[in-house]
Amino acid sequence: MPLKTIDSILYASDLLGHDGRNAFRVAVSHAVAHNAKLIFLNVIEPLSPMAERAASHCFNDDEIAEIRDKGYRRVQDDIFSRINRFCDDELTGDMKLPFEPEVCVQTGMTAETILQVSKDKSVDMIVMGTRTHSKLSQVVLGSTAHQVLFHATCPVLIIPLD
Repeated sequence: MPLKTIDSILYASDLLGHDGRNAFRVAVSHAVAHNAKLIFLNVIEPLSPMAERAASHCFNDDEIAEIRDKGYRRVQDDIFSRINRFCDDELTGDMKLPFEPEVCVQTGMTAETILQVSKDKSVDMIVMGTRTHSKLSQVVLGSTAHQVLFHATCPVLIIPLD
């Protein structure tokens, strides 16, 4: 049986703070080393029912959809800007990403959405960071990384964040 190749990598980020740069660095290094496509995913948790109800009193459905689409485009533009800044700062000489990165912005529950996108896009590896959590919180609540790690159908690389 031949060794499994890594042709696509899903990098999941919450875009909070600068500590995710270390996890992104690992994702990029794997993409470069394996000549793999990099998919950058940001999951936006859905609004609470109360917030949805409040918005529906202020805007009609078309206006809400337009606001949501505009917000997604802003997040995508921000991600592309971060990727370009990262490449300018850290990729030297002729080193570059082998493919134009794909940026996905989705709404949903974070772990479930990461797992679904990884299946939909048939990725070969998931890379994500995790912040330090207590053992108790992981047992009782489960972190996103913990949920992804134990339910993914491909290898998951978890990078501790500062």
